[in-house]
Amino acid sequence: MKLSIIIVNYNTYDMTCRCIESIYQQEFAYEYEIILVDNASQECPAKQFKDRFPAITLIENPINGGFAQGNNLAIVLARGEYILLLNSDTIVEENAIQQCVDYLSDPVLSKDTAAVGCKLCYENGVDQVSSFEYKIGLWSSLLDNTIVYQLVKLLGFAKYRNMEYVMQRHQTTHDVQALLGAYILCKREVIEKVGMLDPDFFMYYEEFEWCYRMRKAGYRLQYLANTKIIHIGGGTSANTTSLKGVGLNKQFALSKLLLIYKRFGAPGVYLYNCILTFNKVTNYFINLFRSEQKKNAHQTIIEGFIYAKRYQSVMVKYFRPEFSSAKFPFKTSLVEELYEKQKVS
Repeated sequence: MKLSIIIVNYNTYDMTCRCIESIYQQEFAYEYEIILVDNASQECPAKQFKDRFPAITLIENPINGGFAQGNNLAIVLARGEYILLLNSDTIVEENAIQQCVDYLSDPVLSKDTAAVGCKLCYENGVDQVSSFEYKIGLWSSLLDNTIVYQLVKLLGFAKYRNMEYVMQRHQTTHDVQALLGAYILCKREVIEKVGMLDPDFFMYYEEFEWCYRMRKAGYRLQYLANTKIIHIGGGTSANTTSLKGVGLNKQFALSKLLLIYKRFGAPGVYLYNCILTFNKVTNYFINLFRSEQKKNAHQTIIEGFIYAKRYQSVMVKYFRPEFSSAKFPFKTSLVEELYEKQKVS
């Protein structure tokens, strides 16, 4: 089989159905399969998907172990030469999948390429940030400091944080450091070499860790500008109680902390604390002269840092800077529960 399309659903029945229907409207020159993982949704019985789309392979996950764990369940069963991770809140257009598979199938174009991504757009046609040319994590956190950012900008090294430049780059096909997890088409042989997504991540940043592993193994990642799909965005987050409102920022902060721990170990976490403390102090004074919008943006970053720092002890106790080191994902509700137990004991 040529292609396996994997979709993870959690309480997004209508969106997921719309996504699957958009796939069926495409024309494929090869055999493919759709594997749908339902992460213990409460919205409706998972078998409704099978009733509506009999040809799909349905995996009913008894727990909501997160995005990485859900995709991994499907990767194990996937039969395709190429494996596509596709968000449930996407709509496939313009033969994007076919074009991406054709690209990866070309031995010249895709030499040393592990995976490709495509242009993601909102429903109104406006482009989204779909890939990254710098590594998000420890050192990029320095650029959240206004003083450091302005100095780096003067030296001409901050172009990847300039949205105008980033979106201009999105008009051309090029190598990237990481692809957004809403759409990643990967070669099976690469997954067999570097491994699957790290299930220690519950949601957010797991695709970055995966992409960094691919790059570390010597592979390239390609963003294809001539293909696009619609990405509505926030589908699962909007339907996950713990990720509503400030919960979204909390999970982002925890996952970013885990990403840094995975890449740099305990020394990296210590350095991250120093960087964010420095940012907190300097931005406090700069905020006195900022607009309300910029104040709120920086305050959100600091609040996330403070939250994640509180639970670093839980991370260090149960997780290790290696693949799949814990029996559960680094999830806000689980982390908060374990933290309270530690305080009592």
